[in-house]
Amino acid sequence: PQVETTVKMPESKGFFSSSLFQDSYLSKPAYLLAKELFEYILENQYLQEEFPIIKENEEIYINFMILHVILLNFRLNQEESSYARKEASIFQYYCKTNFFVDFATKVNDHMPVDDFANDFIENYSRRMELYYKDLENILGKDKTKKDQIYREMENKLLKEFLRKNIFMYEISEKDAYLEKLSKYVLAHRNYLMSLTYQELTTLKVFWGFTRDTFLLEDLANNS
Repeated sequence: PQVETTVKMPESKGFFSSSLFQDSYLSKPAYLLAKELFEYILENQYLQEEFPIIKENEEIYINFMILHVILLNFRLNQEESSYARKEASIFQYYCKTNFFVDFATKVNDHMPVDDFANDFIENYSRRMELYYKDLENILGKDKTKKDQIYREMENKLLKEFLRKNIFMYEISEKDAYLEKLSKYVLAHRNYLMSLTYQELTTLKVFWGFTRDTFLLEDLANNS
């Protein structure tokens, strides 16, 4: 679904002062993609309503954030042009220099985040790099293999990854949260891949579409 134009350039609340940051941003589309994503993660109530476990465990919430960054970064890196690949690296730069600190401010409101900004950035960045290596092959779609056995293996590997790295073994292999998140990841992978690069950078990404159960099921199975 393509519902509205992308968000506007805001004032930064992160590592840099707003005037310095706006004067020196490297890519407005990459910055706005990051802003849209973190607005969804931090301000939209959908994730906390559908996965209330993130309210109970700060580390799981962090892992959810990193998972979303990986999904968008993976899509950007699927572009064949060197320009789009550069945009992907700039997107990561904005996450590390600005939005990771905003996120840390939200989830660590009991700590002086400014004093530990570098620690938060290093922690989140390291997790992102490790998770990306494992998840990249799972997210990749081999169009020559669409049979049931391939899909079952894809789902099995994804659930193993999510249970270990996102939920940190806090849930069982048959937990409803695990089933829901695996469908969520596949549906968002397929949805992001269905957008052209121009659509991705000019239209607001529809992160909350999974309120529609039918759409979630349909996109998750649309390999």
